[in-house]
Amino acid sequence: MSVWRKLWILLFALWFLLIISALFSRSSRQSTDSVQLQLQPDAVRIRPEVVRIKPEETGNKILPDDLLARTDSKYILYRQARHVTREIRRLAKSQLSSSGVSPSQKLSQEELLDWFARMSLLLETKLTGASRVNGQAEELIAQLDALSQSVQQKIFRLQNPPDCRRARYLVTRNDKPCGFGCRAHHLLYCLHIALTLNRTLYIDEDVKHTNFLPATGCIPPQTKGESFTSGNRDSQILHCPIIDMISSNLVPQAVPRDLAKALAPLHGAPFPWYAGQLLRYLFRLKEGEFKKSVEANLKSLRTEAPVAGYRQPIVGIHVRRTDKVGTEAAFHALSEYMVHAERFFQQKELERQIANADNHWTGDVHAPVVKSELPKRRVYVATDDPSVFQDARKQYPEYEFIGSSDRAASANVGMR
Repeated sequence: MSVWRKLWILLFALWFLLIISALFSRSSRQSTDSVQLQLQPDAVRIRPEVVRIKPEETGNKILPDDLLARTDSKYILYRQARHVTREIRRLAKSQLSSSGVSPSQKLSQEELLDWFARMSLLLETKLTGASRVNGQAEELIAQLDALSQSVQQKIFRLQNPPDCRRARYLVTRNDKPCGFGCRAHHLLYCLHIALTLNRTLYIDEDVKHTNFLPATGCIPPQTKGESFTSGNRDSQILHCPIIDMISSNLVPQAVPRDLAKALAPLHGAPFPWYAGQLLRYLFRLKEGEFKKSVEANLKSLRTEAPVAGYRQPIVGIHVRRTDKVGTEAAFHALSEYMVHAERFFQQKELERQIANADNHWTGDVHAPVVKSELPKRRVYVATDDPSVFQDARKQYPEYEFIGSSDRAASANVGMR
């Protein structure tokens, strides 16, 4: 066999091997791709999203609308709040300094006060919105609910010890010569002290309240003891006297250290929140008609479009007159209450305007903003003076006042 023929046979063999290798490599890649698609199904689901936002297929849009809504709301409101702050500073500098603005451009004192009032309201509204949109309010509620559950469990364990005979008690009487609210304050303060001292609160009372569950199922061996301010802290029984008669670092508005630390980033008024938790436990309702009635009323107040209730938003005011005026409280005109109601509704109207502007108020489950119409200005009035309703409707015709004159009359001193 000639050399040339051997060379042609060798070249043909090499060509044949290359063809076989190429076919095998292609088959191998297809098999590998198949395995990857089976092992990584998320990659398959992601690809349509990547294709969906390509500029050539969505015009000039780079990001989907839902992503734009999520990223815009909070940061736009924060940025706008910073701009408002700068404008307040600039106007204050120009109006209050001795140079830079001619006398004809100076605002009057009334105009300046009105401008600052409107700008501060705008700033407060934008900051409030920035802290609530994008699901932030929902997250805050969840954290506070978890904290509330923890506090309630702590109270329940302390009020229901495993062995009543060995428990340490703080005893008080529910016979303070005053009304329901006054007595509620006394019991609140005593439970506050009991939790601080890690004791079970026992309420010794002549008449049991039929509508509320007892604070504890335990009964101490005796109800006499020294005051917690001066008695031996190791004694099984200590007494909780009337708050007017003691001086102690433990009294309200003190909050347990660990709870105060947890509440600090979540709530602007830690003690009222904590007091609410204590009252929530003390006034747990027994099953029955009274509980059903209370829950039905609360539900109607919280419903935005109730069949027979109060539409939100709504402001509640408590105008106390009669026996309190001239003794432990001063007279306060209706206008002193309504200035706060006015600012509240101004803020709600601003929220609506911002919500309608390029969708900058989204994901706020805590206080949904009504976009379709201006919120009706509704005020719930609790008072012991029926004339308050007449004055309110005469002085503020643009408001809807809700309440009962008959109930107010029944709260008169002569009817109690």
